[in-house]
Amino acid sequence: MELEPLQIEEAINGVIKMSAVEKGGTAIIPPRTDPQPDDEIHICINGKVVVTISLPEPDDKEIKVVVPTVFFLNNSGQGPVAFHYVIYTRGGVEDSSKPVNYEIHLA
Repeated sequence: MELEPLQIEEAINGVIKMSAVEKGGTAIIPPRTDPQPDDEIHICINGKVVVTISLPEPDDKEIKVVVPTVFFLNNSGQGPVAFHYVIYTRGGVEDSSKPVNYEIHLA
């Protein structure tokens, strides 16, 4: 099942400025329809996992996760950068979100 894309809170019109993510950027993961205990979420930039979080309790609310600044910096100035997330359940089920592209600007 393809999940709804994440959003980067600091992005404006598809652009993330490094000055806006100096202390990290906030990835917003949409509410899930069937959360399970011990779900694990991997946030990926250009196909590489940059943050992994575990959710011991099921939660059907949106989730906010801070992505460290270094990962934005490492992907800046490259044109569109694909962001997505993957959810792994304790039962081994894997769901991936639709990718969303952002441009990351140094200034």
